[in-house]
Amino acid sequence: LADFEEGFRVSKNFKKEEVIFEYALCMPCLNGMMDEASDESKQRLEEFHEEHARDVSGFSECALCEKTLESSREKEYSLVGVCHGEKMYDSALICGDCLDRLAEITSEETRRGWDRFKEENFPGVPGDLEPMPARPAPALT
Repeated sequence: LADFEEGFRVSKNFKKEEVIFEYALCMPCLNGMMDEASDESKQRLEEFHEEHARDVSGFSECALCEKTLESSREKEYSLVGVCHGEKMYDSALICGDCLDRLAEITSEETRRGWDRFKEENFPGVPGDLEPMPARPAPALT
């Protein structure tokens, strides 16, 4: 991945202190995956980002709310690094609550596309792990 001119992103999803899923995607693949998202999801994700994105970098606090890494360690959370060559140029923590909120605003069409991407590119990964925000738990009736 270090050879990709466009760079790449590394993500590690944690549950408590344990890494439950980690992956790296070149930026062309990541952009291609995002291009396949529904227009509805793209708009909702952009609006969410505009409303909640914070001017923070690193792994000490969530990029979308004020939760800290310490307060996130009891739940699921994700650490993301944007890299080019051997250097990491940006990094972010996304807490579990924000991952859940992102999943809630993502359309079913987009989730199906991400499911397909996961199945094609991450064989053997358990069905409840996804390369993008996890889908919300179904409502109890």
